[in-house]
Amino acid sequence: MTKKFYKNEKFQAWFFPILYFLLAVSIVITGCFIFKKKYYQPIVVNGHSMWPTLTGGGTVSEGGNAYHLRYHYGLADISKSSVYSLHRFDVVVTYYPQGWGGTNDYKIKRVWGFPGETIQMTYDEISRVYTFTAQKMGSPKYVLTSTQKEYEQTFETYYYKDGQTKFVNKTLKYTINEFVLPNKTFRTSHFTPESSAGKTRVFHKALADNEYFVMGDNWQGSTDSYDNMANPNKLTANELQGRVISLNAYVTFNSGTGENTDMHEFAPRYEF
Repeated sequence: MTKKFYKNEKFQAWFFPILYFLLAVSIVITGCFIFKKKYYQPIVVNGHSMWPTLTGGGTVSEGGNAYHLRYHYGLADISKSSVYSLHRFDVVVTYYPQGWGGTNDYKIKRVWGFPGETIQMTYDEISRVYTFTAQKMGSPKYVLTSTQKEYEQTFETYYYKDGQTKFVNKTLKYTINEFVLPNKTFRTSHFTPESSAGKTRVFHKALADNEYFVMGDNWQGSTDSYDNMANPNKLTANELQGRVISLNAYVTFNSGTGENTDMHEFAPRYEF
């Protein structure tokens, strides 16, 4: 009876295709889960130490208006190969060494110095130019200079009014240091949109053979290697969790007239 049932052509016509389909789906889901856990990690960031490159929620006031910023979110390549193939000025996820401070040990920063290098940052108050140099024994000296300029950043923002979503573009103006590389440009700021007070970063540092040097792009509001140069706990490859490979972000606007602002609901995963 049982053998005849399984040999039935109608039963085989629907049973085995469904079985193979469910098996294929389970293999794909399991593979994706393992691949994500081993190589890629979704990130949701919070904080302002990478301003103006990245934003992480909160409010920025300018011209009597309140800009409500939504969190950046994206992916980080957390494979060890990504850590050992970093390029200078890549953005990375770090796990801070003990005693570096902060309420959240995970931080997103930019890599400035690599193990065994001697790095230096100088500032010319007349020309308002930063000069960064890095050199490892037996290697050519790396030199990069900045240009200080007024920078405008435009956001597509929205707010709710009369039951409808209103989309607008708003612009923030502030002073930044622009570093131009052959394949990209990044900007650091020691002037926040709310304040004209500046915080310069000048240093000379010989890195240990296993030590990395990272900084947030917002020099006025970042806790990083610069603030921990005298700390005996070094930032090593073990504390580098991976390289940030993609990010997305939204910014919402509240005109100050009482409209409800739709804020991002993701819980922050990493603070920068």
